[in-house]
Amino acid sequence: MFYSFFGIVYPLIIGYNCNNKLAFFVKLEENEGGSKMIKNFKCINISSKDPEALANFYRTIGAPVFVEDNNYDGWYIGDPEQGGTVCVWNENNWGKSTAGFVTVVLETDDVHKTYEEIKSKGINIDPPHTADWGGQELVFKDIDGNIILLL
Repeated sequence: MFYSFFGIVYPLIIGYNCNNKLAFFVKLEENEGGSKMIKNFKCINISSKDPEALANFYRTIGAPVFVEDNNYDGWYIGDPEQGGTVCVWNENNWGKSTAGFVTVVLETDDVHKTYEEIKSKGINIDPPHTADWGGQELVFKDIDGNIILLL
C-alpha cells in the first residue's frame, strides 16, 4: 500500500498501535543523499513555572528523569539518548508553552502495583480502570495539570 502527500508517494506499513488496534504507519524515505528527511521523534516541549518541583514529582512516581544541570531548564522525562521524550523548560525564562496541557504516556509492568506505590506516597490518584480498548489504565495529573496515563 502507498500514501500520497503533496504529490510524494510513501510506502505504508500496517501494524498495531499502543492500544493494539490496527494502524497504518508511513515509512519515511531517504532523500537523494541517502539520509532521511526526518530521522527520529525527539521530544515534545512543555513549560513549568517550577520545573524542579515537577522533576521531583516525576521522580516520586518512578518516571525516568534526566537533568543535565541544576537549573532544571530543559530536563527530560524519558531518555534523551533514545528520543521520544518530554522536554520541560522553565516558563519563567522562556514564557508559557503554547501547547497547553499534554498527556504523558508512561509504561509500567503492573498498573495495580504502580497504583499502590504512587498512592502510598501521598499522591491523589484514582484506582486503575479498564479502558475502551480492554487494557488497564491509570490516569492522574502532575502538579502542573498535565495528564499522566500509565499503561
